[in-house]
Amino acid sequence: MADITRSTSSMRPASRASTDVLPESELAGPVLLAAEPEGAAEAPLTTARLLAERLGQPLHVVTVLEPQPIYRTAPEVAFMIPTFGAERDAAYEAAVRRSLAQLAEEGGPGTIHLPHGHPAREIVRTASAIGASVIVMGAAPHRRGQHFVSGVRAAQVLRRAPCAVLSVAPGVTGLPRRIVAAIDFSPDSLHAAHLALRLADEHAVITLVHVLPEFRIQQELQVASGTILGDVAALLDRVREGLLPHAPAAVEIETRVAQGSAASEVLAIADALNADLVAVGTHGPGRVERYIVGSVAAHVLHRSACSVLATPRPGALERMELELWMSGTAVTTDPAQWPAVLDAFSRRNAGRLVTVEIDDPKLGAQVEATGYALRGVTYDPHDRVVEIMLSEAAEGNAHMTHGITGVTAVGIAATAEGDDRVLEVRHGRGHTLVLFDD
Repeated sequence: MADITRSTSSMRPASRASTDVLPESELAGPVLLAAEPEGAAEAPLTTARLLAERLGQPLHVVTVLEPQPIYRTAPEVAFMIPTFGAERDAAYEAAVRRSLAQLAEEGGPGTIHLPHGHPAREIVRTASAIGASVIVMGAAPHRRGQHFVSGVRAAQVLRRAPCAVLSVAPGVTGLPRRIVAAIDFSPDSLHAAHLALRLADEHAVITLVHVLPEFRIQQELQVASGTILGDVAALLDRVREGLLPHAPAAVEIETRVAQGSAASEVLAIADALNADLVAVGTHGPGRVERYIVGSVAAHVLHRSACSVLATPRPGALERMELELWMSGTAVTTDPAQWPAVLDAFSRRNAGRLVTVEIDDPKLGAQVEATGYALRGVTYDPHDRVVEIMLSEAAEGNAHMTHGITGVTAVGIAATAEGDDRVLEVRHGRGHTLVLFDD
């Protein structure tokens, strides 16, 4: 393991960029425990109950009854498909309820779901139906080839899951106190780290780990001289500062930079720290990720000796907010995202004085309006028009609306302090800018 740097902090910054970017409503749905038909294992059961209490959400349990394989008793006998019977269903439900008996004093799970079919598919379907915030599963090892791998079922669920998936290692008795979060500065990894923070023990220590790839000799010299390490350390500090305002007072957040294979180094650091939980984000759902989830997430799920929190991609608005916060710029070319992005932009900036500038390759840059107060920016998907609404600053009444057709992209740039600096609406071969005068 090439563990290059380490730093710690427990200070609580108060900048707008740190406190506004991470949504607290992310875990606002039930906790879903996926139990085996033979009954829920103690570790995931305990974890699911503690999470439900922490989040103030109901606990649901799903046990999928798999069909028995098609068979025949003799070559001359036709294939037979056994049907599910009421007695078999009742026996499985009784087994699940027995394993949940310890929840009786807590009021028990809100609902026990007993669907029939493919386990991963039915778990995802149940999670979607109830609006689950996290799916809790056991990570009992399975043999694959010459190796034991954990989290097999969790990886299958994560491919389609609408929410985070927590694969719980055997022997877990409480919320995680030592957490390693893999950070590659993408919205996906920031999203995973934030959710891990929400699930952590009140006295947890969280280590943010970024792994540099194995460079060639010339690049290694740059690492040694601090050129690359300085940039990475500054970015990790920014992530830490964004997480700290959301952490309980006793939680510590530290950072580390390593070099090598991302998944292997993250797991090596987790082993060295005796971590209770590793948090990873996925980069799907791309054409490849739909099948393999993402190489780092899949590797960690299968090889980790501790519990793993794996999260699907955050929503479009959160992705853009995280990109804006992390890099200072964010652009989306998806019209389906524009209404939410522009609505959030309007809420943040209503009343600020702006200049609207149109840059056309044929006519050059022209000022459309200046010294007006911004009232809002909207996108009408029916007419495919972005409208910029302004008013005279002194009166505060609606004064003018500027419509933009042929929009191809919407982008936002922010200051170092996290305040929006400019809105860019690209259209045709030109663009319109909303520049803040303050």
